[in-house]
Amino acid sequence: RIYGVHLKDVKEFNKVESEDVLVGTGVIKFPAVFAELKRQGFTGMFSIEREDNWNNNVPDVIQTVKFYNEQLSTLK
Repeated sequence: RIYGVHLKDVKEFNKVESEDVLVGTGVIKFPAVFAELKRQGFTGMFSIEREDNWNNNVPDVIQTVKFYNEQLSTLK
């Protein structure tokens, strides 16, 4: 079971030091992730945080929520 999803994105795969970036702007294929969660009937929690912009992360979190809502609106 999947109880929760922590949304994060990175600039590059396979690099431990890869920079965190806004969700939807990096290499993670979120449309496929969201489609699979929908297919499985996911009803759990999503969490969002932006450690690399800790002192001013509210705009980043808002942008992530907008991206998430846009993606959900495209799922059938």
